[in-house]
Amino acid sequence: MKIYYNPKRKALSRELRKKKLESMGLSVLRFYEWDVKKDIHAVVEAVAVWIEKFEKKTQPPVSPFSKGDLKKQKQKGVNMQNAKKYSRGF
Repeated sequence: MKIYYNPKRKALSRELRKKKLESMGLSVLRFYEWDVKKDIHAVVEAVAVWIEKFEKKTQPPVSPFSKGDLKKQKQKGVNMQNAKKYSRGF
């Protein structure tokens, strides 16, 4: 019995595995074996860039007001239009 390599089947298998992992809330980054063995620094850099983008996308925006500052400004009668402008709409 001969076993043949089928690139289409292999690609489908990879895609199904990727979708299964993503359905569990995981992200998939793929690298060629050669890159990992011969240019690991580029792989590490690619992972670091991906992490930075992911963190920017998932972190909640930072309010310029610390807890209670907005309430204090309301009590002082500060124009709320200015407060909204500085809070960047969050």
